[in-house]
Amino acid sequence: MFKWLRKAKRPEKRASIDVDQILAELEARTGSADRASELPAWALILRSPFRPWQSATSWLGGTPCAPLEFVWPLGTDGAPLHFLAQIDLGALQPEPETGSRPPGLPESGALLVFVGLHDYAVRIIDDKRMRVASRIPAPATLAPINELGYFGDAQTFKRWPVDPVPFLDRGEQRPSAFPELFADPAAWIDTWALAELDARLLLQGLQRELRFGEEFFSRKAHWPDPPTKVILQKQAFYSLLMEDAPALLAKLEPWHARAAAEPPEGSVDAAALGALLVERRALMYGMPNYPVKPLMLGSPDALWGALRTQYRDAFAATDFQAIPEGVRGFVEARITDWRGHRLFGLEPEFPNNSEDLRGQDVFISIHADALLNTESEHDYGMSVWCACDGLAEGRHYDGQFIRHCAV
Repeated sequence: MFKWLRKAKRPEKRASIDVDQILAELEARTGSADRASELPAWALILRSPFRPWQSATSWLGGTPCAPLEFVWPLGTDGAPLHFLAQIDLGALQPEPETGSRPPGLPESGALLVFVGLHDYAVRIIDDKRMRVASRIPAPATLAPINELGYFGDAQTFKRWPVDPVPFLDRGEQRPSAFPELFADPAAWIDTWALAELDARLLLQGLQRELRFGEEFFSRKAHWPDPPTKVILQKQAFYSLLMEDAPALLAKLEPWHARAAAEPPEGSVDAAALGALLVERRALMYGMPNYPVKPLMLGSPDALWGALRTQYRDAFAATDFQAIPEGVRGFVEARITDWRGHRLFGLEPEFPNNSEDLRGQDVFISIHADALLNTESEHDYGMSVWCACDGLAEGRHYDGQFIRHCAV
């Protein structure tokens, strides 16, 4: 009765997976091999909140400005798409190095871009119809943006005016046309208000770590024997900190008191700040990567986070009049810095996406941005890609919408 077992064919051996071939195919799908090494692009620079917004003719988020007969685009599922961008085509100046204009777009009128979960729509409104255009409301059936996976329960992305700036894009994460503004803290900590906030955050960070160090050594009797790698790292860090931090605190505390007593908008004592930064760096170089380490150098991200928390109502309402003069230059620089938003150009390769981009170039790219509510848990941006010849001929409707996967 078990004869069939003896006669059964053995399963065929599966073909081995050619990893190199898979990697080669993934690389080919990026399209980078045939893409130009540099392309004209137009950065969409967020406008300063301390400049008038009423005159803005280009913006991201909110709702569009269109003639009354405009029909709001629907996605393939029949639901309204979310408005992403309106660009004044007359404001797109030629790229200075090549003299190129945006390919396939008229020299006047408005470009409107809408996106959904997997699809998009582009509308171009000519200059004549834009003269009778007005702000139109979002459809009542428009889902909140969190249904697309973005943070927030608003119906639309946050509106923010932009000013298009032409540049020659070479595919860098940060184009050379927009140099790093915050590399040297001696350059951007330029008012007493910023010096006070920087010193306060560092004081809090050092004092917190010293408390953690005391608690850590108080539990020494309970350390495993032999100590784990993590225990040894913490022992080295807290030993260094408890030995050297008190001397730095002795100088940092009076500096903070001085900064707090000076006029907030006044120019900082650059020589005194520079000397203190030298001492901070000297202590930092012996540190592993603990949270206090960036504060030792002067962290623009930490200051930005503290200001956004302190003035959360101003940021939420995009009403920045409550922000004091002493930190306005810093806030303005952070907002109007390169944030990754642009028309055309070269999008750096996606590390976690696999869409086939051969023969295509990016049309518009909007990155994750807390000011626009375009942040999500799994994406670091979104973009629309079209065939290169399609872009040149103004065919912006038959491309693909891509969410930039963060994981």
